[in-house]
Amino acid sequence: MNYIDYKILKYNNMIFAGIPGYDIFYKERDFNIHNFSNSFNLPDKIFSILLSHEPPSPWFYEDHDCGSLMVKKFLEMHRFSLVVTGHIHVKKPRYDKTINLISVINPGANGVLININENIGEYKVLFEHRI
Repeated sequence: MNYIDYKILKYNNMIFAGIPGYDIFYKERDFNIHNFSNSFNLPDKIFSILLSHEPPSPWFYEDHDCGSLMVKKFLEMHRFSLVVTGHIHVKKPRYDKTINLISVINPGANGVLININENIGEYKVLFEHRI
């Protein structure tokens, strides 16, 4: 198992980057994301996946903004092929084709393992755990 909080992992001709969830103040969190964003450049023509606890802002569910402005700025600087995010309190995963984002059950209390088909937008829930 590899932790990729604020790291880049190259695996199987793909690049993974990770932005963790936070139990710290917003200024410190935003500072960490900003520094991570400035620490690398994504190569062209390679499939890249961002694993982020929070989706980019604005991301609403039932009129509740659960997105992060810093994640949005991060994605504006780095064009990832796919974003997989948690923090969204919904009963089923969903897909947003406008930003190639797949949301999963909030990993803080629930978990979902998903299999992403090579065709972007097709995914299958393999395992689901609810507390």
